[in-house]
Amino acid sequence: MPAQEIVFAYRDGLFVPEAGPTSRPTSEMLADLLKANPGIKTAAFEELARDKGLGRNRARQFLDEGVEAGRIRRDKREFNTRAYTWIGG
Repeated sequence: MPAQEIVFAYRDGLFVPEAGPTSRPTSEMLADLLKANPGIKTAAFEELARDKGLGRNRARQFLDEGVEAGRIRRDKREFNTRAYTWIGG
């Protein structure tokens, strides 16, 4: 049986496997990222998503859709910034 090819990327001093065809859906990975960072500001979440290879625009869309669906809480913060927290669903 042929070995499965695994591609690694070097990020923040670590080798991490790149998403392959058997990886989890992007929305699930973004949800896990938000759960691990409650109260995160928009720009910081987008940067984390980009660094994980999930895409800045996809992260922004995920936040907007999650707020509309009631799965994500959006709180207004100082200087007209917004913070997001996963509330489930």
